[in-house]
Amino acid sequence: MDVAEQLQKTKIFEGIESEALAALSQVMKRERFEAGHILFEKDDPGDAMYIILQGAVRIYIADREGNEFTIRTFHSGDILGEFTLLDNDKRSTSAQVMEACDILSLHRDDFMGFLNERPTIGLRMMQNLSSRIRYTTTYLQTVVNATQLLGEGNYQEALANISDSPNPDIHNLVAAFKDMIESVQHRDRELQKQAQSNANSD
Repeated sequence: MDVAEQLQKTKIFEGIESEALAALSQVMKRERFEAGHILFEKDDPGDAMYIILQGAVRIYIADREGNEFTIRTFHSGDILGEFTLLDNDKRSTSAQVMEACDILSLHRDDFMGFLNERPTIGLRMMQNLSSRIRYTTTYLQTVVNATQLLGEGNYQEALANISDSPNPDIHNLVAAFKDMIESVQHRDRELQKQAQSNANSD
C-alpha cells in the first residue's frame, strides 16, 4: 500500500482525492528511530504527524507517581498525531518507539505551505475532524464522570459507569482507565490493611 492509500484510509483524510494525497506525501520526510526513542512527550508542541511504515509505537500517559499506562499501540500503516496539524495544540499524551521504526513525518509548517496551494483539502479535513470530535466527546465525558467518582472514593461505581467504545482510541483509553482505578483501589486496600495491622499491634 502506498502513502496516499494509507492517508485515504484515515478518518481525517477521508473523501480527499488520491491525487491530492499523493502530492501531500511528497512533502513528508522519512526518518528512522530505534527502540526506546521518545517520539514526543505530553505537553510538547504538536508540530508533526507520523505514518509508521515499519515498527511499533506506544501511546501512553503517566500519573503523578510516574506510573505509565499504555493507551494504544500503533503498528505499520497506522497514523498518529494527525489532529495537531490543524489545532496546533500541545501533545495530550507521550509516544515511545517499541520496535525500531521507519516513519514518514509531516511537519505543520510544510503542511500549511501545502494548504496554501490546495485550501479545499484543509476544509475537508476540518469537516472530518469536527465529526470525530463529536463522536469521541460522549465517551470522554464518561471518563470525566468516572474520574469524579474515583476522587470521591466510589471505585465500584466508577468502574460501572465506564462504557466500552468501538473506537480503538477510546476503547484503549477506557481500558487503561479501568486498570488505573483498580490499581488505586488495590493500593487503598493495602494501606487500610497496614493501618489495621498497626492499630492491632498497638
